[in-house]
Formats: sequence, C-alpha cells, structure tokens
Amino acid sequence: METKKFYLVTTSDERTWRPNEPTLFLGLWCLLSQRESVWSKMDYEVLTHHWLSSSTMLTESCVVREIYETILAKLTLVLNNHHTLEWGERSWRILIGPWLQKFIQVSYDRWRSIDYVVNNFHIYDTSVHPSSPIGLYTESYTDLSAKAKTDQWNKALYDQAIIINGAIKYTLNYNKETKPNTIRRGILGSPIAPWLTISFNTSLFKSALQWVLGKFKKGDRLGIVEAYFPRWMILRLKLNNRSLPIPDYTADIPDLKGCQLDTELRKRLFFTEGQGGVKEFIERMLPYALPSIYLERFNALNHAVAQSALPSNPSVIITSVAQWHDEVFKLWVAKIIEGHTKVVVVQHGAEYGTSAFHFFEEHERKISDKYLVWGWGGEDQKLGLISPPFARKRAVLPSRLTGRVLIVLRCTQRYLSQMHPGLLFADKSLYYINLVEKLLRRLSCEEKIQIWVRFFPGDNELPNALGSVLTSEGILISKEGRLRDAFRKSSLIIHTYDGTPFLESLSIGKPSVLLFDPNLTQLRVQARPYYETLIQNKIAHRTVEELCGHVLGLDGEFQTWWDSKAIRLARKKYSHNYAYGRGEYLNELQHVVEGLRS
Repeated sequence: METKKFYLVTTSDERTWRPNEPTLFLGLWCLLSQRESVWSKMDYEVLTHHWLSSSTMLTESCVVREIYETILAKLTLVLNNHHTLEWGERSWRILIGPWLQKFIQVSYDRWRSIDYVVNNFHIYDTSVHPSSPIGLYTESYTDLSAKAKTDQWNKALYDQAIIINGAIKYTLNYNKETKPNTIRRGILGSPIAPWLTISFNTSLFKSALQWVLGKFKKGDRLGIVEAYFPRWMILRLKLNNRSLPIPDYTADIPDLKGCQLDTELRKRLFFTEGQGGVKEFIERMLPYALPSIYLERFNALNHAVAQSALPSNPSVIITSVAQWHDEVFKLWVAKIIEGHTKVVVVQHGAEYGTSAFHFFEEHERKISDKYLVWGWGGEDQKLGLISPPFARKRAVLPSRLTGRVLIVLRCTQRYLSQMHPGLLFADKSLYYINLVEKLLRRLSCEEKIQIWVRFFPGDNELPNALGSVLTSEGILISKEGRLRDAFRKSSLIIHTYDGTPFLESLSIGKPSVLLFDPNLTQLRVQARPYYETLIQNKIAHRTVEELCGHVLGLDGEFQTWWDSKAIRLARKKYSHNYAYGRGEYLNELQHVVEGLRS
C-alpha cells in the first residue's frame, strides 16, 4: 500500500495553506476554532505533540539541560572577550540565563516537531518564507516569552528548521509579512514604588528623581527588588539593616527602536561546529535572536543600571521574580556578585519541590547564595524556609453561600513557551479542556450547587473553548478583583491544577479539593507520599468521576468534612512541606540576612 503524501502546514496562517490538498497540520495550534468552517472541510491529519507524555518530556529535559550548559559556557567566553570583562559563569547565568534557557527549550521543541515529521510522514511540499532569520530577533526575556506564543515568530522558526534539516521539499512563499507589535515589558525595569504618588509629566523630571534617590541609596547594605513583600516589611527590613527606608527600583532602558543589529559581528562571534541536528540548529539561530542589550546595546543597559535607585555594593540582595524579567536588575546583580554581595531568591509560586523537573527552580538554586522555599528544602544547606505570602493572611470564615462552588482553572496556550511538566499547550490543552467540560457538565446538573468558574488572568484561549458549555449550563464567571474575595464567597473550591491557589486555600482553611490527573503532570519521587495522603483522604482526586462522586456525596456539608480530624491531619502534613505557615515573615528574613552578613 502506497504511503499517503501530505502538504505540511506549520501555523494557522492560511496564506500558506492549500485547502484542496491532503494536509498534515504540525499541531493543534494550526486549527483556530473561529476558522473551523475552513479546515473542517479539508482532508487533513494533525500531528500529535511529541511531549504529550510528561515522562517523554522528563527524559528529553536532560538533553536540553546539557545543551544549555554547553552553550552558556561558550557564551561566557565569547561575551567576556567582546565586552572586555572577566565575569564568572554565574554572572552570565544571571544576566542571559533566563533568555538563553527559554530560547533553547523553544527551539528544541520546534526542531523536534519537524524532525518527527521527516522520520514518520511523506511530505511532498510545504511553504517557507524567503526572509532572513533576523525575523527571529527578540529584545528581552519577556519579549521572547510573548513572541514564542505568536504564529509569525513560530512560522519563522519552523521555516528555518525545515531549511536546515534539508529533508523536506519546500516552496518559497512571498506573501508579505505583517510586523507584530513589539513587547517591551521585559526591557523596562521595575516600576517606581507605588506609594510615591508623584505624577511624572516629563522624562527629565523622572530621571532627576531617579538620580537623586540613587545618590541617597548608594550606601544601603540591603537591596530589595520585586520580592512580593508588603510595604511596611520592606521599610522595616531596610531600617533593621542600616539602609534608608526608600524603595529600590530599576530605571528604564533607552528606547531600542533605532538599534541596528550588527549581523556580521554576530556571525563572527558565535559558533557553529557543523555537527548537525538540533544543537547546530539552536547555535545557528542564536545570533539572530539574541537581544541587543547583551551585545550591541550593552552600554545602554549599563547606563540604565547607573541611573537606577539601587545600592552600589549591598551586603544582601533579595528578590522573588526580578531575576527573570528585569534586565536592569539582572545586570546590576551580575556586576556585583563577584565581590561580597549575597543573593537571596524567595520562592514565588507552586510546583516548586513537586514537579519531576523544574527549570525555574534549578536556575534560582544556581544563582542564589540562599534560596528560601515554602517548606520542602530538606537537608540542603543552601535552602532555607520561609512562609508563603498568603500564610500571613487570616483564615477565611465559612461562607454563608452554602451552595456556591468555585472552580479554579489553569492557563492554556497554543504553543509550548517553556519546558515544564505542568504546562498546558497543544494536545495537553485540549485534554485539559475536555476534563474541565466534563466536570462542569456533571456538577451543573445538581440543583443544590451553584457553579462559578475562575479563569486564569490573561487567558483568552480557555474562555473561548468553554463558552458554549458555560452558556448552556448557566455557569457564572467569577470576576472579583482578588482571588481571596472569590474564595470568601464560596463554600467549596475545586482546583483543577496543583498551583498557588490550591496552596492558598489550604493555608487559609477553605474547604478545597484538587483534580490531580497524572496525565497532566509528573511528580518527583520525594513529593509522591504527600500527594498519596491527599488522595487517600479524598482531598485530591485522579479523575473527574472520583472528584464529582466525592463532592456530591458530601451533600453540601463541605465544612463538616473539612474540619474532621483525619482531613485536618492530612492538610497539616501536606501544608507543612509545601505551604510552610509559621507566618513570622519579617523575623525569618532578618535571620537569613544576618546569617549571610556574618
């Protein structure tokens, strides 16, 4: 029997489609629901994503990690030589590591899709745009995060993978590309302190204020940038550590719109050993995508650091999230850690200590001198314990709305934008959507229960996918400004993923259950006993059927079940390891700072 031949489509851009020919869509991201009238009439197949299984992703994470460490070591030598620096690898890991790690993960994934097609399908043609790979350029970590979710940027990357792979015949498509809006959030520094309510009408006045505050703060011994601490705590920590009670913040980088990329310099500096395969592909794409703030505009980034209201040589720096998106903060830290300055990173979300692998966690461990986590540190001396921010909040009183059940939903996306076992993208997004739809339909049949859903902030995919079931079943959408307010109004919270909201509802003592489908994530060995305890006590459930059976079987007596002795003990055991709740946040931090300074 003759093998079926396909025309390959890599994105949802219909200008590259041939509707009348047998088509292989590279992934579900090609099929937009609003264009179903077009693609549903075609003769097509959709490629199943190679990382639908979390165990497969776990295995390949080792390969990605090795590629990252190899390229980081090379970039350390190249960038030190180009900028006439003598930084250690840790400094470059702090500055370029977040961007490089994400770029390698995304590029590896896109190459794997093309490589799988080459080895398993007969492709007779596809469409490739003849533009230079300079279209892959990104301005920062946050810009890459945004572009990795867009059709245009992914089309450019898939095109280059097809060209470099060389095994698929392609036709050049000269359709004019539309230039996407540039995402600049990652280039901008952290905002000026919200309690300084001055309205800046001119950049000159803002720069002057930054300069003045910077002069006052140069001698501070403690730097705190985006650490998720309340304002009063920042001021107390500053005063306790001989620092002015003035907030730290980073300046903006000058506008990069006019920046010209030196393509010849980039080709000359960077390396391709001609070994073929995914590693060569990543190394060949890197010069085109690397942000100019790490190369041509490095001086502009340095200037932004000089203009920032930051200490010159603090003993300790504390952050929770700036180590990822704030390019000015990262350069500031990278420059001063070669001395005596110590870096403290504070855990900022769930799935740390539980996921089979976690690149965020690995990065934060490596760049920090002390890594503060929410209970799971074990015997590692580098790790310390700290209460989560929500552990400082008072318990929520039982709701008078006895029939209201809140279902908390996870974010879904079309393309993979980072390598993580719990990320929902492509086929995993569809699997999750089907689970949620089944859950909503089953529970909405019960007259005693009023269902509300809480979408993940900024998620546009899931509301569109669930629109029909929400309308047909009369399900309401939670629109409270704060998640805690939505919790307060509910008698039971159903969490559809193992995230920060689940830890928070446990911490504040709100009746909660967790849908923990093993097909959507994979636990590390050390975490499994804690989740087994939740499952045995029916706090966590592996299937929708088990969860609904338990919820409906309680007949509305959620608080009685939640307050029973067995459930309280199970909650305590789990929370002690993943939502450590002493609540002595200020004392815990002060103890860490004093220990690092001694």
